[in-house]
Amino acid sequence: MDPEHAHPQDRQKPAQSAFPPQEESGPTRPGLGGPIALTLGLLLLVFVASLCTGNKPVSPSRAITALLNGADSTEPVDVIVRTSRLPRSLLAIMVGGALALAGGVTQALTRNPLGSPSVLGINHGASLAVVVTATFAAGGNWSQTGAAFAGATAAGALVLLITAGGRGTQSVRPPANLSGDTSTDLAVAGFTLGTLFASIVQMILVLNEESLEASRRWLAGSVGDVPTSVLWPTLPFILVGTAIACSLARPLSLLATGEEVAQALGQHSTRVKSLASLSVVLLAGSAVAAAGPISFVGFAVPHAARRLVSSQNPWSLPFTALCGAVFLLLADIFARVALHPRELPVGIMTALVGGPVFIIIARREKTPR
Repeated sequence: MDPEHAHPQDRQKPAQSAFPPQEESGPTRPGLGGPIALTLGLLLLVFVASLCTGNKPVSPSRAITALLNGADSTEPVDVIVRTSRLPRSLLAIMVGGALALAGGVTQALTRNPLGSPSVLGINHGASLAVVVTATFAAGGNWSQTGAAFAGATAAGALVLLITAGGRGTQSVRPPANLSGDTSTDLAVAGFTLGTLFASIVQMILVLNEESLEASRRWLAGSVGDVPTSVLWPTLPFILVGTAIACSLARPLSLLATGEEVAQALGQHSTRVKSLASLSVVLLAGSAVAAAGPISFVGFAVPHAARRLVSSQNPWSLPFTALCGAVFLLLADIFARVALHPRELPVGIMTALVGGPVFIIIARREKTPR
C-alpha cells in the first residue's frame, strides 16, 4: 500500500520498516565493537592507499616516511605527499563523515529512508549561496563558508515552511512537517527546490563565463586541489555539528518510534528536532563549502551502516560517520585512477554508486508489504 494514502492507523509502518524497532537490534544484530574495529582498520588502510595514489604512485612505506620526514624535507615525493595528498585525504575523511552523519540524522529526523541533505535541497541551497557570493561579492574562505551555511539554512527552512503549509489537506494526507507521521512531501519539496536552485546556479554561470570556468570542478564535487586555507575554517563547524548530532543519538532513536511515544516518555521533541536540524545545516553546509555539492553520500552510506549496526544503537551515528569517511576516501581513490592520468571529480563517482542505490530503495519503499 502506498504510505501516502495509508489509513491513519497504518501510517507508522513505513517508518518501522526503515528503522527497525528496538527488539530487532538485540541478539539478531552483531555487537558494535567488531564493526567499529573493522571500519577503523579499513579507514587506516584506505588512508595510506590515498597517500600512495596519484600521477606518481609511491609505496606505503615511502608515503609514511614522507610524513615522518616533516616539513623540512624538500624531496619531491615528500612535498607531494605532505602538501597535496595528505590535505586531500583529510578533506575526504572530513567531508565524507560530515555528509554521512548529516544523512543519518536527516533520515532519523524525518523518519524517511529517502532523506538526505541533498534530497531535501540543502546542498543545492548552499551551492546557490556560494556561487552568488563568488560571482557578485568579494570572495574569501570565511565568506564562502558563511554563504554555504546561509544557503543551507535558507533551503532547509523553505522546505519545512512549504511542507508545513499543507495542513488544510489533513483529511486526505497527514501533515508532512517534521512532527508528522510521514514525510514524503519533504522529499518532494526538497527535490523541487533543489531543481529550482540548480537552475538559478546554471543561469548565473552561463551569464558569467569566468565564474563558470572557476566553479565547474567545485560544482561537480571535488576534494582535490583544495587549499588548507579552505579546509581549516570548516573544521570547527564540522566538529560542532558532529558533537550535536552524536549527542542526539538516543533521542532520535526514541523519536523514530513515534512522537507520541517520545513525548509520553518525557522527551522534548521540539528541542530535539531543532538541534538535529542545526547539526544537519552545520555538517552539510561545511561539507559543501569545502568540497562542493557531493551527492548521495548522505543517502547511501546510512543505509549501508544500518545493515551492520541497528539505528537504535546509541553509537550508530558515529559509526555512520566513520563509514562515510571510508566511502568518500575510496571514491576519491577510484576517481584518481579511473581515467588515469586524468582525474574525475569525486562527486561523479559517488553519483554513479548512489544513483542506482536510490532507485532500488525508492522502489522497495513503494512495493506493497
